[in-house]
Amino acid sequence: MTTGLPLFLSDFARVAHLLTFVAGFGVAMAADGLYLASSQEGLTKERFGLLLRAHDLASWALAGLWITGILLVYDLTRFDPERFTPKLVMKIGSVALLTANALLIKEYVLPIMREWGRRPFREIPFGLRLGLTFAGIVSTTCWLASLTLGATRSVRSMDFNQLFPLLALAAGGAALGAFLLLWTPLPRLLARAAPGERS
Repeated sequence: MTTGLPLFLSDFARVAHLLTFVAGFGVAMAADGLYLASSQEGLTKERFGLLLRAHDLASWALAGLWITGILLVYDLTRFDPERFTPKLVMKIGSVALLTANALLIKEYVLPIMREWGRRPFREIPFGLRLGLTFAGIVSTTCWLASLTLGATRSVRSMDFNQLFPLLALAAGGAALGAFLLLWTPLPRLLARAAPGERS
Protein backbone atom coordinates (compact mmCIF):
# COMPACT_ATOMS: atom_id res chain seq x y z
CA MET A 1 0.00 0.00 0.00
CA THR A 2 1.35 3.41 -0.93
CA THR A 3 1.85 5.93 1.83
CA GLY A 4 1.65 9.69 1.90
CA LEU A 5 4.93 10.39 3.72
CA PRO A 6 8.58 9.62 2.99
CA LEU A 7 9.68 6.48 4.83
CA PHE A 8 11.97 8.27 7.32
CA LEU A 9 9.22 10.76 8.23
CA SER A 10 6.66 7.97 8.56
CA ASP A 11 8.95 6.03 10.88
CA PHE A 12 9.73 9.14 12.91
CA ALA A 13 6.01 9.91 13.31
CA ARG A 14 5.29 6.35 14.47
CA VAL A 15 8.05 6.37 17.08
CA ALA A 16 7.12 9.86 18.30
CA HIS A 17 3.45 8.87 18.45
CA LEU A 18 4.28 5.82 20.56
CA LEU A 19 6.50 7.82 22.92
CA THR A 20 3.92 10.57 23.44
CA PHE A 21 1.23 7.96 24.09
CA VAL A 22 3.40 6.16 26.65
CA ALA A 23 4.16 9.48 28.36
CA GLY A 24 0.53 10.56 28.45
CA PHE A 25 -0.78 7.17 29.55
CA GLY A 26 1.85 6.82 32.26
CA VAL A 27 1.30 10.30 33.65
CA ALA A 28 -2.51 9.94 33.59
CA MET A 29 -2.44 6.59 35.39
CA ALA A 30 0.06 7.93 37.94
CA ALA A 31 -2.16 10.96 38.60
CA ASP A 32 -5.23 8.75 39.04
CA GLY A 33 -3.30 6.54 41.43
CA LEU A 34 -2.02 9.51 43.38
CA TYR A 35 -5.52 10.88 43.89
CA LEU A 36 -6.95 7.47 44.79
CA ALA A 37 -4.18 7.02 47.36
CA SER A 38 -5.09 10.39 48.88
CA SER A 39 -8.88 10.25 48.57
CA GLN A 40 -9.51 8.79 52.01
CA GLU A 41 -7.54 11.42 53.94
CA GLY A 42 -7.39 14.32 51.50
CA LEU A 43 -4.65 15.78 49.32
CA THR A 44 -1.62 17.48 50.80
CA LYS A 45 -0.36 20.69 49.22
CA GLU A 46 2.60 18.79 47.77
CA ARG A 47 0.41 16.11 46.20
CA PHE A 48 -1.91 18.70 44.68
CA GLY A 49 1.16 20.34 43.14
CA LEU A 50 2.10 16.97 41.64
CA LEU A 51 -1.37 16.66 40.13
CA LEU A 52 -1.03 20.09 38.55
CA ARG A 53 2.29 19.13 36.98
CA ALA A 54 0.86 15.80 35.86
CA HIS A 55 -1.99 17.56 34.08
CA ASP A 56 0.46 19.87 32.30
CA LEU A 57 2.55 16.89 31.17
CA ALA A 58 -0.52 14.96 30.01
CA SER A 59 -1.68 18.02 28.05
CA TRP A 60 1.67 18.27 26.28
CA ALA A 61 1.49 14.55 25.53
CA LEU A 62 -1.96 15.02 24.00
CA ALA A 63 -0.62 17.83 21.83
CA GLY A 64 2.12 15.46 20.68
CA LEU A 65 -0.46 12.77 19.94
CA TRP A 66 -2.42 15.17 17.75
CA ILE A 67 0.64 16.34 15.80
CA THR A 68 2.06 12.88 15.20
CA GLY A 69 -1.42 11.39 14.76
CA ILE A 70 -2.31 13.80 11.98
CA LEU A 71 0.92 12.87 10.21
CA LEU A 72 0.10 9.17 10.56
CA VAL A 73 -3.47 9.63 9.36
CA TYR A 74 -2.16 11.37 6.26
CA ASP A 75 0.42 8.63 5.82
CA LEU A 76 -2.27 5.93 5.93
CA THR A 77 -5.15 7.66 4.15
CA ARG A 78 -3.93 10.85 2.47
CA PHE A 79 -7.06 12.25 4.17
CA ASP A 80 -9.29 10.21 1.84
CA PRO A 81 -12.49 9.47 3.84
CA GLU A 82 -12.90 6.19 1.96
CA ARG A 83 -9.72 4.89 3.58
CA PHE A 84 -10.76 5.70 7.15
CA THR A 85 -11.38 2.42 8.96
CA PRO A 86 -13.66 2.05 12.01
CA LYS A 87 -10.55 1.47 14.13
CA LEU A 88 -8.98 4.71 12.93
CA VAL A 89 -12.17 6.68 13.53
CA MET A 90 -12.40 5.25 17.06
CA LYS A 91 -8.77 6.14 17.77
CA ILE A 92 -9.35 9.72 16.65
CA GLY A 93 -12.53 9.85 18.71
CA SER A 94 -10.70 8.59 21.81
CA VAL A 95 -8.03 11.27 21.55
CA ALA A 96 -10.69 13.91 20.90
CA LEU A 97 -12.52 12.84 24.07
CA LEU A 98 -9.26 12.86 26.02
CA THR A 99 -8.61 16.40 24.82
CA ALA A 100 -12.10 17.56 25.82
CA ASN A 101 -11.67 15.83 29.18
CA ALA A 102 -8.31 17.54 29.71
CA LEU A 103 -10.07 20.89 29.25
CA LEU A 104 -12.78 19.76 31.69
CA ILE A 105 -10.11 18.83 34.22
CA LYS A 106 -8.39 22.19 33.86
CA GLU A 107 -11.54 24.29 34.10
CA TYR A 108 -13.62 22.18 36.50
CA VAL A 109 -11.77 19.39 38.28
CA LEU A 110 -8.60 21.19 39.36
CA PRO A 111 -10.48 24.19 40.80
CA ILE A 112 -12.64 21.76 42.81
CA MET A 113 -9.53 20.00 44.06
CA ARG A 114 -7.91 23.32 44.94
CA GLU A 115 -10.92 24.22 47.12
CA TRP A 116 -11.99 20.84 48.44
CA GLY A 117 -9.07 18.50 47.83
CA ARG A 118 -7.69 18.62 51.36
CA ARG A 119 -10.86 16.97 52.60
CA PRO A 120 -11.56 13.25 52.21
CA PHE A 121 -13.50 12.44 49.04
CA ARG A 122 -16.57 11.42 51.06
CA GLU A 123 -16.79 14.94 52.56
CA ILE A 124 -16.87 16.71 49.18
CA PRO A 125 -20.41 17.77 48.14
CA PHE A 126 -22.28 15.06 46.25
CA GLY A 127 -22.59 16.92 42.94
CA LEU A 128 -18.90 17.78 42.88
CA ARG A 129 -18.00 14.16 43.62
CA LEU A 130 -20.06 13.09 40.60
CA GLY A 131 -18.13 15.52 38.39
CA LEU A 132 -14.77 14.28 39.67
CA THR A 133 -15.82 10.67 39.15
CA PHE A 134 -17.07 11.36 35.62
CA ALA A 135 -13.78 12.99 34.60
CA GLY A 136 -11.83 10.03 35.99
CA ILE A 137 -14.01 7.50 34.17
CA VAL A 138 -13.67 9.30 30.84
CA SER A 139 -9.89 9.58 31.24
CA THR A 140 -9.36 5.93 32.15
CA THR A 141 -11.76 4.66 29.48
CA CYS A 142 -10.21 6.67 26.66
CA TRP A 143 -6.60 5.88 27.57
CA LEU A 144 -7.38 2.16 27.82
CA ALA A 145 -9.40 2.28 24.59
CA SER A 146 -6.52 4.02 22.80
CA LEU A 147 -4.09 1.42 24.14
CA THR A 148 -6.30 -1.45 22.97
CA LEU A 149 -6.95 0.06 19.55
CA GLY A 150 -3.27 0.78 18.98
CA ALA A 151 -1.73 -2.40 20.37
CA THR A 152 -4.02 -5.28 19.41
CA ARG A 153 -4.29 -6.90 15.99
CA SER A 154 -7.71 -8.40 16.55
CA VAL A 155 -9.46 -5.02 16.27
CA ARG A 156 -8.05 -4.15 12.85
CA SER A 157 -10.86 -5.81 10.91
CA MET A 158 -13.67 -5.00 13.35
CA ASP A 159 -16.56 -2.76 12.37
CA PHE A 160 -18.34 -0.26 14.59
CA ASN A 161 -20.86 -2.86 15.77
CA GLN A 162 -17.96 -4.88 17.20
CA LEU A 163 -15.91 -1.97 18.52
CA PHE A 164 -18.65 -0.17 20.46
CA PRO A 165 -19.25 -3.10 22.85
CA LEU A 166 -15.52 -3.11 23.63
CA LEU A 167 -15.68 0.60 24.39
CA ALA A 168 -18.75 0.06 26.56
CA LEU A 169 -16.92 -2.72 28.41
CA ALA A 170 -13.95 -0.44 29.08
CA ALA A 171 -16.27 2.33 30.30
CA GLY A 172 -18.15 -0.10 32.51
CA GLY A 173 -14.93 -1.41 34.03
CA ALA A 174 -13.67 2.11 34.69
CA ALA A 175 -17.02 3.10 36.26
CA LEU A 176 -17.06 0.02 38.48
CA GLY A 177 -13.48 0.65 39.60
CA ALA A 178 -14.22 4.30 40.36
CA PHE A 179 -17.34 3.36 42.33
CA LEU A 180 -15.54 0.75 44.43
CA LEU A 181 -12.48 2.89 45.11
CA LEU A 182 -14.20 6.24 45.72
CA TRP A 183 -17.78 5.63 46.78
CA THR A 184 -17.51 2.58 49.06
CA PRO A 185 -15.60 1.80 52.28
CA LEU A 186 -13.47 -0.74 50.37
CA PRO A 187 -10.21 1.29 50.46
CA ARG A 188 -10.52 1.84 54.22
CA LEU A 189 -11.23 -1.86 54.76
CA LEU A 190 -8.21 -2.82 52.66
CA ALA A 191 -6.02 -0.34 54.54
CA ARG A 192 -7.08 -1.79 57.87
CA ALA A 193 -6.37 -5.30 56.63
CA ALA A 194 -2.86 -4.40 55.44
CA PRO A 195 -0.07 -5.87 57.61
CA GLY A 196 1.28 -2.45 58.47
CA GLU A 197 -2.06 -1.39 59.90
CA ARG A 198 -2.53 -4.32 62.26
CA SER A 199 -2.01 -3.73 65.94
